[in-house]
Amino acid sequence: MDASGGFDDGADPERETFRRLLAQARAQASTGDRAGFTSTVSAFSREVVEPFLARLMDLDDEVAELEALCDAVFPPPDAGAAPPAGSPHRLVFAADVLDGPWPTSRRTAALLSVVDSDDGRPGQPVLDALAEEAIAAPPEPARIRLLRRLLSTPVGFTGRPAAARVLSALHAAGKLNAAAVEAAFTADRRVANADKPRLGDVVFGDGDGRPDPTGFRTALREQYDELVWRLTEAPDPDEWHRTPRSPAPRGTRFVRRGLDLWTGRLPAAAGAYDGDPYIDEMVEFLCGAELTDGERTDLDGWLRDRPEAERQKVAQCRQAAADAAAKRARKARPGPAVHAVPDVEPDRLHPDGAASYAGSRLTAADPVSAALARAPRVFLALIDDDPEFSIARADLCAFLHVAGDGWTYELSLSDEVRSIVETGPGEGEDDLLEQQLAARPDVQSAFHADREWFEVKLIRPLPADEMLARYIDALSAAHREEARRRGIALDD
Repeated sequence: MDASGGFDDGADPERETFRRLLAQARAQASTGDRAGFTSTVSAFSREVVEPFLARLMDLDDEVAELEALCDAVFPPPDAGAAPPAGSPHRLVFAADVLDGPWPTSRRTAALLSVVDSDDGRPGQPVLDALAEEAIAAPPEPARIRLLRRLLSTPVGFTGRPAAARVLSALHAAGKLNAAAVEAAFTADRRVANADKPRLGDVVFGDGDGRPDPTGFRTALREQYDELVWRLTEAPDPDEWHRTPRSPAPRGTRFVRRGLDLWTGRLPAAAGAYDGDPYIDEMVEFLCGAELTDGERTDLDGWLRDRPEAERQKVAQCRQAAADAAAKRARKARPGPAVHAVPDVEPDRLHPDGAASYAGSRLTAADPVSAALARAPRVFLALIDDDPEFSIARADLCAFLHVAGDGWTYELSLSDEVRSIVETGPGEGEDDLLEQQLAARPDVQSAFHADREWFEVKLIRPLPADEMLARYIDALSAAHREEARRRGIALDD
């Protein structure tokens, strides 16, 4: 970047956007525009990259400047000054730590002085224990401030069950306002992927059947519906990205808005990119609104006077919503977690209900043993062409990891596996491992998210050992195909 603030025309779009936003933040910081600065910095994670990935963009100088600006505009507390548990100053300190638009290194260090977390990357520490501490604290302004920040901070994240308890605590204190509800449900969009239970599923997952003695769920549901109504009144891809999707909103007004959007009666902004499906997604979501029996009767009567195409569109959307609700109900059914493997404890349980397993701890499971028996006796170092890096099938699971909730899994591998199968195919080359994963039974889709991990979605839930077995079968098939293409015989 030159002294005039211009950009290299050859820069990729993400880097250029990063630099453009940085120049904007720099100008706002120099004029003391804290509100504008906060909005701009928040756009980094929305438009460019999550904070914990920023340092992988080869923009070290720019990231360092962003952190310096954030620490100057919002000075973080000193990690060495963290009050001990039970101190009357602890809530104030914790709220000050969370009150920043970006998880800088200094702010993250301050956070880790008051919370224990397995993941210390920027923005990734789990705040559930801090949430419980705030919920249990005596009434005081600092407690309310901390409860609010726990719902919206980018410095860490509060798991969904803990976030639901924070909302309930705010309701009990008479502080559950529209701003808190919006903060909780829009921040929820970044916690995990859309196939996992969301905050709305945790709070409203059993419909109206749960007792509500304090009126919390009733009050929250009313504010939730108003939030969705507000975020969809001027259709725009950014607002749609922030809109909570579960549960569906309630009332025929949402169905009519969806039809107005579909027919063009409600103007909508252009998509964020060519082929952006946000309008179709919004139409399906709005037309799938929850309706009472009386509302369904009223809607049917109103639709009789509408064109056939509109009636069919509503019917399609409502069937899709019913199918999605049935799937959520299956996932929420009480009983053992669907990822669970008999007699094997996960290496780590995640706040959203997912769990991580090292492959080496699942080798005795029947599905894994059978998959290993089907594998080549030795996985040759086809990629590195060095026998030293070959892997015996008995050792393969030591380099594999699975993590998921039973419906969606992240499959990762250690560096050693990169010698036996290509994990970073070049442009135009077949991604054999991704293809083989996608071809496994019960797999809906497989996505090579990064060189060493894949995201796999299933059409039915599977325990972790059965997912690992499919992973091993995919590795075996990819390895055999790579060997065939190279004219190398394997010891099967």
